[in-house]
Amino acid sequence: MNLPIEIRTRGRGISGLVYDLAPEGCLVGCSNGLITAGDRLALRFDCGPKLGGRAVEVHGSVVRVEFEFALHDAVLAHLVESARLGAPATSRPRTHAGGHGHPIV
Repeated sequence: MNLPIEIRTRGRGISGLVYDLAPEGCLVGCSNGLITAGDRLALRFDCGPKLGGRAVEVHGSVVRVEFEFALHDAVLAHLVESARLGAPATSRPRTHAGGHGHPIV
């Protein structure tokens, strides 16, 4: 899986790629040294929702992120399909106010 993501932390924007994705979090590859364990993160998938999270582990340029709220199954499926197709989806799933990844049903 190589899913583009934009991360904001400590007033900086960082581009990265999601290598592994689960409802509770993900593994992200990004520039080494810009994120440290414990950092609060604002995440924006190129093809999906905006999420809050926290860096729980950092090993070189790989960050293990825990989401504030688990992804809904439909949102997870959308992100996985977008990664499989290799390009951002043309439409983003609509989410509740706050963009926590819970789709509007």
